[in-house]
Amino acid sequence: MNSPQHSDLLILQNAKATYLLWHNWLNHLPKTSRFTVGKKIDDLFIRLLESLYLAGYAPKPDKIKMINQVINANDLLKFFLRLIWEMNFLTDNKFRILGMKLEEIGRLAYGWKNKSEKTPPPEAVATKSNAGGQGQNANCR
Repeated sequence: MNSPQHSDLLILQNAKATYLLWHNWLNHLPKTSRFTVGKKIDDLFIRLLESLYLAGYAPKPDKIKMINQVINANDLLKFFLRLIWEMNFLTDNKFRILGMKLEEIGRLAYGWKNKSEKTPPPEAVATKSNAGGQGQNANCR
């Protein structure tokens, strides 16, 4: 497993803090909604955290796939949070706070994805440097 970079861990820390905030508010939902849409939101947060953690250690081809899962979970979270806000189960202030935090997670995820797509895999860098070294030796002979 590859070790995660510092910036990758920042997104995980933000997501964890956002989940803890949500989890404190979950118990204030009406009982019927807590065990339906509230559970769905909670499950999406867990999926988001799990995908972030795994993406931090995944090799490059899998990393991009995992980051896409992070982005999808984040988008679904925003959708379901808007739903419970429209149902008046989440105050305007709580909705705004969670929305801002999820927007930041989304920005970090897209940045991470773009960076991962632009960075060549280690094998390509090693192959390129080996080929360059052979070409120089051949010209020196």
